[in-house]
Amino acid sequence: MIWYHHDGSAIFTDNEVEIYGMFLDGYKEFHDSYHFVEVGNFSYIEFNNHPEFRSLILRSEFYGQLIDQDNNSWVGGINITNRTSDIPPSAMFEALYIATPNKLSASSSLAERRNEYRVENLVFQDGRKSWVEGVYGQGIGKKIRFSVKKRNSLMHTIIISTGFVDYHNPNLFYENSRPRLIKIRDVDGLFEEIYALEDSPNPQTLHLPKPFEDVEIEIVDV
Repeated sequence: MIWYHHDGSAIFTDNEVEIYGMFLDGYKEFHDSYHFVEVGNFSYIEFNNHPEFRSLILRSEFYGQLIDQDNNSWVGGINITNRTSDIPPSAMFEALYIATPNKLSASSSLAERRNEYRVENLVFQDGRKSWVEGVYGQGIGKKIRFSVKKRNSLMHTIIISTGFVDYHNPNLFYENSRPRLIKIRDVDGLFEEIYALEDSPNPQTLHLPKPFEDVEIEIVDV
């Protein structure tokens, strides 16, 4: 398994990993053996010589990341394990460019005494910085809307993670509602599709029928 990011990479073999690059909290580089610990639907990775780097691992066939004990994503990138080997990693990254959404809005957001679950939280790779709808009930019918920059207008894939993810308390995932069905509508009217989501904290890749710049996502069922 190989995760590639323009600032570094994580290369996993059967029982060893090599991580290097410039991440949010500085440059990291180490080589170590590892093993997984399963807690319900959550997987933790433990490094035998670097126990301080024990992390929650979230991964799919397309994307993966490690969440540290402060609930920050300190390693993450595109999974290029099964990509064509003769394409340089830099070119691969450009071909699979991940755009951060902008111009975000929501029909409602939850504000608590010490936390605000604003729609702007969706730009963070942090399970606790989630968007939560702010009305009574399960949130069915509530919506978010976002766009990508025009230069990324060939985008036709969305990576989405559902549920509340916390390194120290995996049970919070099950104690809070998660969307089961969502509707994705192109604001320009090019498409409208219903997507069934897995009940998993791992990132999920949704392939849209056409490229998009501006979309709306509605919770249909939980």
